[in-house]
Amino acid sequence: MKRVGNGKVVGGIGGKGCFWPSVARLADGRLAVAYSGGRLNHICPFGRVEISYSSDEGEHWSPGAVVLDTPLDDRDAGIIRWKDKAVLTTFNNTAAFQRECLGKWQGAWTEGERAFLNAYLNSLPADAEEKYLGSLIAVSDDGEHFDSFVKVPVSAPHGPVALADGSLLYIGKAFSGGQTWTDTPLGGGLYAIRSEDGKNWTAPLPLPGYDLPLFEPSAAEIGEDHVLVAARAHGKNGELTIVLSDSFDGGRTFSPFRPTGFCGAPPHLLARGKEVILTYGRREPPFGIRARVSQDGGQSWSEELALREDGTDWDLGYPCSAFLKDGSILTVYYMKAPGKKLPEIQYTVWTAEKE
Repeated sequence: MKRVGNGKVVGGIGGKGCFWPSVARLADGRLAVAYSGGRLNHICPFGRVEISYSSDEGEHWSPGAVVLDTPLDDRDAGIIRWKDKAVLTTFNNTAAFQRECLGKWQGAWTEGERAFLNAYLNSLPADAEEKYLGSLIAVSDDGEHFDSFVKVPVSAPHGPVALADGSLLYIGKAFSGGQTWTDTPLGGGLYAIRSEDGKNWTAPLPLPGYDLPLFEPSAAEIGEDHVLVAARAHGKNGELTIVLSDSFDGGRTFSPFRPTGFCGAPPHLLARGKEVILTYGRREPPFGIRARVSQDGGQSWSEELALREDGTDWDLGYPCSAFLKDGSILTVYYMKAPGKKLPEIQYTVWTAEKE
Protein backbone atom coordinates (compact mmCIF):
# COMPACT_ATOMS: atom_id res chain seq x y z
CA MET A 1 0.00 0.00 0.00
CA LYS A 2 1.13 3.54 -0.75
CA ARG A 3 -0.34 6.16 1.59
CA VAL A 4 -0.52 9.57 -0.10
CA GLY A 5 -1.65 11.47 2.97
CA ASN A 6 -4.20 12.08 5.73
CA GLY A 7 -6.38 15.11 6.31
CA LYS A 8 -9.56 16.51 7.81
CA VAL A 9 -12.85 17.12 6.06
CA VAL A 10 -14.67 18.88 8.90
CA GLY A 11 -14.95 18.93 12.69
CA GLY A 12 -14.01 20.70 15.87
CA ILE A 13 -16.41 23.60 15.36
CA GLY A 14 -18.28 24.84 18.44
CA GLY A 15 -17.30 21.79 20.46
CA LYS A 16 -19.64 19.56 18.44
CA GLY A 17 -18.79 16.07 17.17
CA CYS A 18 -19.08 14.59 13.66
CA PHE A 19 -19.71 10.88 13.11
CA TRP A 20 -20.47 8.15 10.51
CA PRO A 21 -19.59 9.65 7.10
CA SER A 22 -20.12 8.57 3.50
CA VAL A 23 -18.51 9.94 0.35
CA ALA A 24 -19.65 10.08 -3.28
CA ARG A 25 -18.77 11.86 -6.49
CA LEU A 26 -21.64 13.99 -7.72
CA ALA A 27 -22.69 14.34 -11.35
CA ASP A 28 -20.96 17.75 -11.60
CA GLY A 29 -17.63 16.21 -10.54
CA ARG A 30 -17.54 17.46 -6.95
CA LEU A 31 -16.94 15.12 -4.03
CA ALA A 32 -19.57 15.17 -1.29
CA VAL A 33 -19.13 13.84 2.25
CA ALA A 34 -22.33 13.36 4.25
CA TYR A 35 -22.17 12.77 8.01
CA SER A 36 -24.00 13.24 11.31
CA GLY A 37 -22.92 16.56 12.82
CA GLY A 38 -23.84 18.89 15.65
CA ARG A 39 -23.45 16.11 18.19
CA LEU A 40 -22.66 16.27 21.90
CA ASN A 41 -21.90 12.54 22.08
CA HIS A 42 -22.17 9.17 20.36
CA ILE A 43 -25.87 9.13 21.18
CA CYS A 44 -27.63 12.47 21.66
CA PRO A 45 -30.82 14.08 20.32
CA PHE A 46 -29.05 16.88 18.42
CA GLY A 47 -27.59 14.84 15.57
CA ARG A 48 -28.31 16.29 12.13
CA VAL A 49 -27.27 15.42 8.59
CA GLU A 50 -24.65 17.71 7.07
CA ILE A 51 -22.72 17.63 3.79
CA SER A 52 -19.27 19.04 2.99
CA TYR A 53 -18.16 19.49 -0.63
CA SER A 54 -14.82 19.53 -2.45
CA SER A 55 -14.18 20.85 -5.97
CA ASP A 56 -10.47 19.96 -6.02
CA GLU A 57 -10.33 16.22 -5.37
CA GLY A 58 -10.38 16.53 -1.60
CA GLU A 59 -7.67 19.14 -1.17
CA HIS A 60 -10.14 21.59 0.37
CA TRP A 61 -13.62 21.11 1.84
CA SER A 62 -16.51 23.47 2.41
CA PRO A 63 -18.03 23.93 5.87
CA GLY A 64 -20.81 21.45 6.53
CA ALA A 65 -24.22 22.45 5.18
CA VAL A 66 -27.22 21.17 7.15
CA VAL A 67 -29.53 19.22 4.82
CA LEU A 68 -31.76 17.46 7.38
CA ASP A 69 -32.43 18.20 11.04
CA THR A 70 -35.43 16.44 12.58
CA PRO A 71 -36.24 16.75 16.30
CA LEU A 72 -34.80 13.23 16.73
CA ASP A 73 -31.22 11.91 16.66
CA ASP A 74 -30.34 11.89 12.94
CA ARG A 75 -27.51 9.41 12.62
CA ASP A 76 -25.42 7.60 9.96
CA ALA A 77 -25.56 9.55 6.69
CA GLY A 78 -25.23 7.70 3.41
CA ILE A 79 -24.76 9.39 0.04
CA ILE A 80 -24.40 7.86 -3.44
CA ARG A 81 -24.65 9.02 -7.04
CA TRP A 82 -27.54 7.51 -8.95
CA LYS A 83 -27.74 8.42 -12.64
CA ASP A 84 -27.32 12.23 -12.53
CA LYS A 85 -28.89 12.50 -9.08
CA ALA A 86 -27.73 12.07 -5.49
CA VAL A 87 -29.38 9.77 -2.96
CA LEU A 88 -29.13 10.57 0.76
CA THR A 89 -30.02 8.25 3.64
CA THR A 90 -30.13 8.48 7.42
CA PHE A 91 -32.03 7.02 10.38
CA ASN A 92 -32.86 8.05 13.92
CA ASN A 93 -33.94 6.47 17.21
CA THR A 94 -36.58 6.89 19.89
CA ALA A 95 -36.53 9.24 22.84
CA ALA A 96 -36.93 6.18 25.09
CA PHE A 97 -33.74 4.65 23.67
CA GLN A 98 -31.85 7.89 24.24
CA ARG A 99 -33.03 8.05 27.85
CA GLU A 100 -31.91 4.46 28.29
CA CYS A 101 -28.44 5.36 27.00
CA LEU A 102 -28.27 8.36 29.34
CA GLY A 103 -28.73 5.93 32.20
CA LYS A 104 -26.30 3.29 30.93
CA TRP A 105 -23.41 5.54 29.90
CA GLN A 106 -22.99 7.44 33.14
CA GLY A 107 -19.48 8.65 32.35
CA ALA A 108 -20.33 9.98 28.91
CA TRP A 109 -22.00 13.20 30.07
CA THR A 110 -21.63 15.75 32.80
CA GLU A 111 -24.57 16.27 35.13
CA GLY A 112 -25.35 19.52 33.35
CA GLU A 113 -25.35 17.83 29.95
CA ARG A 114 -27.58 15.03 31.26
CA ALA A 115 -30.10 17.52 32.64
CA PHE A 116 -30.02 19.48 29.36
CA LEU A 117 -30.61 16.35 27.27
CA ASN A 118 -33.47 15.16 29.47
CA ALA A 119 -35.09 18.60 29.29
CA TYR A 120 -34.88 18.52 25.50
CA LEU A 121 -36.31 15.01 25.28
CA ASN A 122 -39.17 16.02 27.55
CA SER A 123 -39.94 18.95 25.24
CA LEU A 124 -40.41 16.83 22.09
CA PRO A 125 -43.84 17.20 20.50
CA ALA A 126 -46.17 14.28 21.09
CA ASP A 127 -46.24 13.46 17.37
CA ALA A 128 -42.46 13.80 16.76
CA GLU A 129 -41.80 10.08 16.49
CA GLU A 130 -44.92 9.38 14.46
CA LYS A 131 -43.83 12.03 11.97
CA TYR A 132 -40.04 11.57 11.84
CA LEU A 133 -39.00 8.21 13.32
CA GLY A 134 -37.63 5.82 10.72
CA SER A 135 -35.03 5.04 8.10
CA LEU A 136 -35.19 7.98 5.69
CA ILE A 137 -34.18 8.40 2.05
CA ALA A 138 -34.32 11.34 -0.36
CA VAL A 139 -33.26 12.00 -3.96
CA SER A 140 -31.71 15.30 -5.08
CA ASP A 141 -31.10 16.72 -8.55
CA ASP A 142 -28.07 18.75 -7.46
CA GLY A 143 -26.65 16.99 -4.37
CA GLU A 144 -27.41 20.03 -2.22
CA HIS A 145 -31.18 20.23 -1.78
CA PHE A 146 -32.91 17.15 -0.37
CA ASP A 147 -36.67 17.31 0.01
CA SER A 148 -39.48 14.81 0.39
CA PHE A 149 -37.73 12.22 2.52
CA VAL A 150 -39.59 8.91 2.49
CA LYS A 151 -39.43 6.12 5.06
CA VAL A 152 -38.13 2.68 4.10
CA PRO A 153 -38.08 -0.51 6.19
CA VAL A 154 -34.30 -1.09 6.19
CA SER A 155 -31.23 0.94 7.07
CA ALA A 156 -27.49 0.71 6.44
CA PRO A 157 -24.72 3.23 7.19
CA HIS A 158 -23.90 4.08 3.57
CA GLY A 159 -27.30 3.60 1.93
CA PRO A 160 -28.19 1.72 -1.27
CA VAL A 161 -26.15 0.82 -4.33
CA ALA A 162 -26.95 2.03 -7.85
CA LEU A 163 -27.09 -0.90 -10.26
CA ALA A 164 -26.15 -0.85 -13.94
CA ASP A 165 -29.76 -1.53 -14.93
CA GLY A 166 -30.75 1.85 -13.46
CA SER A 167 -32.42 0.57 -10.29
CA LEU A 168 -31.49 1.09 -6.66
CA LEU A 169 -30.78 -1.92 -4.45
CA TYR A 170 -30.90 -1.23 -0.72
CA ILE A 171 -29.63 -4.00 1.56
CA GLY A 172 -30.03 -3.17 5.22
CA LYS A 173 -31.07 -4.26 8.66
CA ALA A 174 -34.75 -4.15 9.51
CA PHE A 175 -35.23 -0.70 11.03
CA SER A 176 -35.84 -0.35 14.74
CA GLY A 177 -35.84 2.71 16.93
CA GLY A 178 -33.03 1.56 19.20
CA GLN A 179 -32.50 -2.20 19.09
CA THR A 180 -28.95 -3.25 19.97
CA TRP A 181 -26.92 -6.29 19.00
CA THR A 182 -27.67 -7.94 22.34
CA ASP A 183 -31.40 -8.21 21.62
CA THR A 184 -31.20 -8.95 17.89
CA PRO A 185 -32.28 -12.49 16.97
CA LEU A 186 -29.81 -14.82 15.31
CA GLY A 187 -29.94 -14.47 11.55
CA GLY A 188 -29.34 -10.76 11.61
CA GLY A 189 -32.58 -9.52 10.11
CA LEU A 190 -31.00 -8.30 6.85
CA TYR A 191 -33.30 -7.57 3.90
CA ALA A 192 -33.10 -6.30 0.33
CA ILE A 193 -35.47 -3.79 -1.25
CA ARG A 194 -35.26 -2.19 -4.69
CA SER A 195 -36.65 0.86 -6.45
CA GLU A 196 -36.81 2.42 -9.90
CA ASP A 197 -37.52 5.95 -8.67
CA GLY A 198 -36.14 6.20 -5.12
CA LYS A 199 -39.64 6.67 -3.69
CA ASN A 200 -41.48 3.42 -4.29
CA TRP A 201 -39.80 0.28 -3.00
CA THR A 202 -40.45 -3.44 -3.28
CA ALA A 203 -41.40 -5.58 -0.30
CA PRO A 204 -38.37 -6.61 1.81
CA LEU A 205 -36.64 -9.80 0.67
CA PRO A 206 -34.88 -11.61 3.53
CA LEU A 207 -31.23 -12.52 3.08
CA PRO A 208 -29.99 -15.89 4.35
CA GLY A 209 -29.60 -16.28 8.09
CA TYR A 210 -26.37 -16.69 9.97
CA ASP A 211 -25.39 -18.08 13.38
CA LEU A 212 -24.46 -14.61 14.69
CA PRO A 213 -26.40 -11.33 14.65
CA LEU A 214 -25.70 -9.31 11.49
CA PHE A 215 -25.74 -5.53 11.11
CA GLU A 216 -24.75 -2.63 8.87
CA PRO A 217 -24.27 -4.26 5.46
CA SER A 218 -22.65 -2.73 2.40
CA ALA A 219 -23.17 -3.87 -1.19
CA ALA A 220 -21.32 -3.36 -4.47
CA GLU A 221 -22.08 -4.43 -8.02
CA ILE A 222 -19.08 -6.40 -9.27
CA GLY A 223 -20.19 -7.21 -12.79
CA GLU A 224 -23.28 -8.19 -14.74
CA ASP A 225 -25.82 -9.41 -12.16
CA HIS A 226 -23.10 -10.01 -9.51
CA VAL A 227 -23.69 -8.16 -6.24
CA LEU A 228 -21.31 -8.67 -3.32
CA VAL A 229 -22.59 -8.02 0.21
CA ALA A 230 -20.46 -7.52 3.32
CA ALA A 231 -21.97 -7.30 6.81
CA ARG A 232 -20.92 -6.71 10.41
CA ALA A 233 -21.20 -9.82 12.60
CA HIS A 234 -21.20 -9.70 16.39
CA GLY A 235 -19.55 -12.55 18.26
CA LYS A 236 -20.92 -13.85 21.53
CA ASN A 237 -18.39 -11.74 23.46
CA GLY A 238 -18.92 -8.63 21.35
CA GLU A 239 -16.05 -9.19 18.93
CA LEU A 240 -16.59 -7.69 15.47
CA THR A 241 -15.96 -9.60 12.26
CA ILE A 242 -17.03 -9.36 8.62
CA VAL A 243 -19.06 -11.90 6.62
CA LEU A 244 -19.76 -11.99 2.87
CA SER A 245 -22.58 -13.11 0.57
CA ASP A 246 -22.96 -13.12 -3.23
CA SER A 247 -25.90 -12.61 -5.54
CA PHE A 248 -25.53 -13.66 -9.16
CA ASP A 249 -28.99 -12.55 -10.27
CA GLY A 250 -28.88 -8.84 -9.53
CA GLY A 251 -29.84 -9.03 -5.87
CA ARG A 252 -32.83 -11.35 -6.09
CA THR A 253 -31.27 -14.34 -4.34
CA PHE A 254 -28.18 -14.56 -2.13
CA SER A 255 -25.69 -17.21 -1.12
CA PRO A 256 -25.29 -18.14 2.56
CA PHE A 257 -23.00 -15.74 4.42
CA ARG A 258 -19.42 -16.94 4.78
CA PRO A 259 -16.93 -15.79 7.41
CA THR A 260 -13.77 -13.93 6.42
CA GLY A 261 -11.91 -13.90 9.72
CA PHE A 262 -11.30 -10.16 9.28
CA CYS A 263 -11.30 -8.40 12.65
CA GLY A 264 -13.26 -5.15 12.55
CA ALA A 265 -16.47 -3.56 11.27
CA PRO A 266 -18.63 -2.20 9.81
CA PRO A 267 -17.51 -2.86 6.23
CA HIS A 268 -17.75 -0.73 3.11
CA LEU A 269 -17.32 -2.07 -0.42
CA LEU A 270 -16.17 -0.07 -3.45
CA ALA A 271 -15.86 -1.84 -6.82
CA ARG A 272 -14.10 -1.05 -10.09
CA GLY A 273 -14.80 -4.05 -12.26
CA LYS A 274 -13.47 -7.11 -10.45
CA GLU A 275 -11.30 -4.95 -8.19
CA VAL A 276 -13.02 -4.49 -4.83
CA ILE A 277 -11.88 -2.19 -2.02
CA LEU A 278 -13.01 -3.29 1.46
CA THR A 279 -12.54 -0.86 4.34
CA TYR A 280 -13.50 -1.21 8.00
CA GLY A 281 -12.72 0.17 11.43
CA ARG A 282 -10.70 -1.63 14.07
CA ARG A 283 -12.16 -1.02 17.53
CA GLU A 284 -9.56 -2.98 19.45
CA PRO A 285 -5.94 -1.88 20.00
CA PRO A 286 -4.29 -0.72 17.87
CA PHE A 287 -7.36 1.38 17.05
CA GLY A 288 -7.62 2.58 13.48
CA ILE A 289 -8.84 2.10 9.91
CA ARG A 290 -8.08 -1.02 7.87
CA ALA A 291 -8.43 -2.05 4.23
CA ARG A 292 -8.13 -5.10 2.01
CA VAL A 293 -8.20 -5.39 -1.78
CA SER A 294 -9.64 -8.15 -3.97
CA GLN A 295 -8.84 -8.57 -7.65
CA ASP A 296 -11.36 -11.36 -8.26
CA GLY A 297 -14.69 -9.93 -7.17
CA GLY A 298 -14.32 -10.66 -3.48
CA GLN A 299 -13.40 -14.32 -3.64
CA SER A 300 -9.88 -13.74 -2.27
CA TRP A 301 -8.30 -10.78 -0.49
CA SER A 302 -4.96 -9.12 0.10
CA GLU A 303 -3.32 -8.96 3.48
CA GLU A 304 -4.71 -6.33 5.84
CA LEU A 305 -3.59 -2.77 5.05
CA ALA A 306 -3.37 -0.25 7.90
CA LEU A 307 -4.62 3.14 6.75
CA ARG A 308 -4.51 4.47 10.34
CA GLU A 309 -3.17 2.95 13.57
CA ASP A 310 -3.29 6.04 15.76
CA GLY A 311 -6.89 6.04 16.97
CA THR A 312 -7.28 7.20 20.56
CA ASP A 313 -10.09 4.79 21.52
CA TRP A 314 -12.81 2.51 20.11
CA ASP A 315 -15.12 5.35 18.99
CA LEU A 316 -14.03 5.60 15.35
CA GLY A 317 -14.49 4.06 11.96
CA TYR A 318 -17.38 3.66 9.52
CA PRO A 319 -15.01 4.25 6.59
CA CYS A 320 -16.36 4.84 3.09
CA SER A 321 -14.31 5.17 -0.09
CA ALA A 322 -14.42 6.78 -3.53
CA PHE A 323 -11.99 6.75 -6.44
CA LEU A 324 -10.20 9.99 -7.26
CA LYS A 325 -9.60 11.05 -10.87
CA ASP A 326 -5.98 9.92 -10.75
CA GLY A 327 -7.06 6.41 -9.73
CA SER A 328 -6.12 6.71 -6.07
CA ILE A 329 -8.62 6.06 -3.28
CA LEU A 330 -10.13 8.58 -0.88
CA THR A 331 -11.37 6.92 2.33
CA VAL A 332 -13.31 9.02 4.83
CA TYR A 333 -14.07 8.00 8.43
CA TYR A 334 -14.64 9.51 11.84
CA MET A 335 -11.90 9.65 14.46
CA LYS A 336 -10.82 11.87 17.36
CA ALA A 337 -7.87 14.19 17.08
CA PRO A 338 -5.36 13.76 19.95
CA GLY A 339 -6.68 15.29 23.18
CA LYS A 340 -10.21 15.82 21.86
CA LYS A 341 -13.39 14.43 23.44
CA LEU A 342 -15.45 14.32 20.24
CA PRO A 343 -14.48 13.06 16.77
CA GLU A 344 -14.20 14.79 13.42
CA ILE A 345 -14.43 13.58 9.84
CA GLN A 346 -10.96 12.68 8.58
CA TYR A 347 -9.67 11.03 5.41
CA THR A 348 -6.79 9.07 3.94
CA VAL A 349 -5.73 9.11 0.29
CA TRP A 350 -3.98 5.88 -0.71
CA THR A 351 -3.33 3.37 -3.45
CA ALA A 352 -3.08 -0.41 -3.36
CA GLU A 353 0.35 -0.25 -4.95
CA LYS A 354 3.28 -1.49 -2.89
CA GLU A 355 5.64 1.20 -1.62
